[in-house]
Amino acid sequence: MSYLSQIGRLSDASNLGGLVELQVARVADIISMSNSINGVVYGDITFSEGRGFVTWYKTYQTGRISSRDRSGREGSYKSNRLPFVLPKDNPAIRHILDAALEDEFVVLFRDSNNSQKIFGTKKAPVRFNFSHDSGSRTSQRNGYDCEFYYDGPDNIFFYDGSIQSPPDDIQPVIIKWNGISRLVALPGQEVNITSEFEINDFEIDLNVS
Repeated sequence: MSYLSQIGRLSDASNLGGLVELQVARVADIISMSNSINGVVYGDITFSEGRGFVTWYKTYQTGRISSRDRSGREGSYKSNRLPFVLPKDNPAIRHILDAALEDEFVVLFRDSNNSQKIFGTKKAPVRFNFSHDSGSRTSQRNGYDCEFYYDGPDNIFFYDGSIQSPPDDIQPVIIKWNGISRLVALPGQEVNITSEFEINDFEIDLNVS
């Protein structure tokens, strides 16, 4: 039987571009997720305790997904890209983005037509890169130009399942030195501080705010 069948006319007048929601998870935190069936991933994604997807609130009307066919000596493959902008430059966000350069991810996104898709799998995760631009005029945008990217067998699928998110009452710890944010530590992460000084030489006040 041929796979070909009729593709009907669009019955709904709306066909909007852009992405409205972006959620990110580390592959290292995912215990299991199902394989795709006919372009759809069904079932729950399960995480290590206390882990899950986190929302990255991008700048309004930024964010798109593109998937292009490429050919090489190994055959045909997909070049998948998800660019977006995070607003404003600050040390806490910069630390997260710097760490993300060395990691692998699964990204869950929802487009303007309310379709939910997943970009990346445990076996075919996506990578991340970014750059910063302050703009040259006050009317221009100051922020991070970010991108999740992947080249290989297709790893963008519709998603039909439930997801976990970290508990709302668990907040990241912001470590400051003389009032300046130096590091953001998420629950379960380990922070190592190296110094030439002994801890007994100082009186340290720990304040949670």
